[in-house]
Amino acid sequence: MTELPAVAAITVLAAGVLIHVTSRFWPASASPWA
Repeated sequence: MTELPAVAAITVLAAGVLIHVTSRFWPASASPWA
């Protein structure tokens, strides 16, 4: 599984983008990560 680090990096990046987009649609008071 030599591609595991790349998959992990993509997963972390996708999670960061998802959190960023979600925080745009939800108010900061409703975001557990705010």
